[in-house]
Amino acid sequence: MGEIDELYEKYDFYTACYLTYQGQERKTYTFKVEKSRNKLVNIDVGSICEAFYQVEGNVIPILSFIKIRKKIVTKDKFRRDYRQSLNSDIPILTIIKPETEFDIDEYNLVKKEWKSLLKLNNASSKRDLINDKPFSDKFTLYSQIHILSQNGYSRKSIAENLGIHRNTVSRYLKIKSYSELELLDSKRRKTKLSAFRDYILDLQLKSPQITGSEIYHRLQKMGYDGSKRSVLNFLKENRN
Repeated sequence: MGEIDELYEKYDFYTACYLTYQGQERKTYTFKVEKSRNKLVNIDVGSICEAFYQVEGNVIPILSFIKIRKKIVTKDKFRRDYRQSLNSDIPILTIIKPETEFDIDEYNLVKKEWKSLLKLNNASSKRDLINDKPFSDKFTLYSQIHILSQNGYSRKSIAENLGIHRNTVSRYLKIKSYSELELLDSKRRKTKLSAFRDYILDLQLKSPQITGSEIYHRLQKMGYDGSKRSVLNFLKENRN
């Protein structure tokens, strides 16, 4: 029995969308729950459940609500979703538990309050804050921009809502992962190779058989203009 068959036998799989303070997100993700456990909790289409939040494959360690859209009932459909997940690096997260006390009226109040805050922010944010950013954490800013974009906000609206320049929004939307964000930020460091340190270590961990020459050529494509000897010395110093 292959890996896909084993997973299909062990888990029930669902597509679901997140319920945030902005409303129901348009994008759907695939989630899983063990069949033996699901017999007890009885998750079904329309159920509100808890799961960790993610933005384009970047999992954020906060619990969020999801709404079950469909159950994946055929192995062929699961096989396609599973392969797509592998190719896009978007994980299939586990459903933690069904939310039996979810209050739709309270949720609607939260959405209403969020819209009021956006209007208040628009009214008070008339100046360009490109040099006075309200977000000291670039990861928080990255998450906010991508969440708003997934919910249909234009780049102009995102810039107005967050009090940042529209060019900043465009720059962050081009970044597709936290690791890419960290790598781009690291280019500000003084030494040429230190900007790629985390990338190299992560690459070694994921592909232990990769050679120093291959890593060097990859770094060149990413803008590294230092020597090959520096790369080889770094690999030697950090070899497990």
